[in-house]
Amino acid sequence: MSRPALAMCVLIRNSVVGGAIECCVIFTHGRLVVAWHSTMMALLARNDPNCASGRLDGGRPRRFAGRRIDEGHYVHKTRRMSTNLFVLNGASSSGKSSLALALQDLWPRPLLVTGLDTYIGGWPAKFTKFIGEEGTPTEQTVGLRVVPGKGPAPSWIFESGEQFNQLMRLVHRAWVSYGDGGIDLIVDHALFDESMRLDALEVLSNAFWVGVMCDMDELVRRESQRGDRPTGFASGTSVVVHEGMRYDLVVDSTSTSSEQLAQQIFDAATASRK
Repeated sequence: MSRPALAMCVLIRNSVVGGAIECCVIFTHGRLVVAWHSTMMALLARNDPNCASGRLDGGRPRRFAGRRIDEGHYVHKTRRMSTNLFVLNGASSSGKSSLALALQDLWPRPLLVTGLDTYIGGWPAKFTKFIGEEGTPTEQTVGLRVVPGKGPAPSWIFESGEQFNQLMRLVHRAWVSYGDGGIDLIVDHALFDESMRLDALEVLSNAFWVGVMCDMDELVRRESQRGDRPTGFASGTSVVVHEGMRYDLVVDSTSTSSEQLAQQIFDAATASRK
């Protein structure tokens, strides 16, 4: 015999955003379900005077790989940020991994680090096609293949096939479910593919997006010192990863330490909740 559902509406005062949320709490079949009935009040009325010009530091726009970027730029100044889901997007060797670990150390709760490299590294080798001995691209694949990039030579970039793109669509949704389940998450991403970028922007729309910039010369220098990947991916990815992107915060890793950048992200993310 099934148990009847019990429902009641309550008004929750949210001190973080300074508004109220009306929701319907439903007990059904022994489970608790919360259905949101109305959104926060007065959230859109907030205006941060420090962001009125589009910059936090009042500095001049800088150029990275020929692109004009405003550092410290808040784009969605009034939307509700999810401060338990961060996405770092930037070129290979821009310092995202070190930055993620530095923010992990600062974060007051457990912060899981994951990212694109996890799935590239776990993808079957026989479905990952690398360049030929003469630098020519291989045949197309459902997974990944390396093709010439558009940056200063040497320049290479991954081209993703149908099945790898499907994997990343599922991954994007899994990351959202982690956050919805109360797991704090920071994603080290590199959006080199247009369809991947469009899906990430749609599915991860409530994440706190950080654009990680770095001068080309420094990217190439770091890549040459790493020794864990073919030379040319820093150049190739730097040209495309920021195409069509808008960020909640932009940082420059060229000459600033990971610890300092992590503090910038921490301060910006926590300020977005006040």
